[in-house]
Amino acid sequence: MTGTLTGASGIIYGVAVSHALREAGGPTHLIISESAGRNLRIEPGLTVEEVRNLADAVHPIQDIIDQSVGKVLDQFDIEHSLFRRWSEVAEHDETLEAAS
Repeated sequence: MTGTLTGASGIIYGVAVSHALREAGGPTHLIISESAGRNLRIEPGLTVEEVRNLADAVHPIQDIIDQSVGKVLDQFDIEHSLFRRWSEVAEHDETLEAAS
């Protein structure tokens, strides 16, 4: 199962589900946004590392964006190679910021 933790105020429920899945023994994957990381420290008082340790694999938020965009492109039968991955756009923006 893949779960996504965002910065929403119900993050404690996502952490509880992550604990339950870990105990159930099935493979778990997590996507944790930056705002979720901040909220983890505020609400339940956890570190991102503590929550990462609940999952078998942790993926960057760009992966879910790329997957969502890919599904839309598939629905309209648009070739994926015509578009840059979100992570590539983010890297490009960071390079521009560093140069200025």
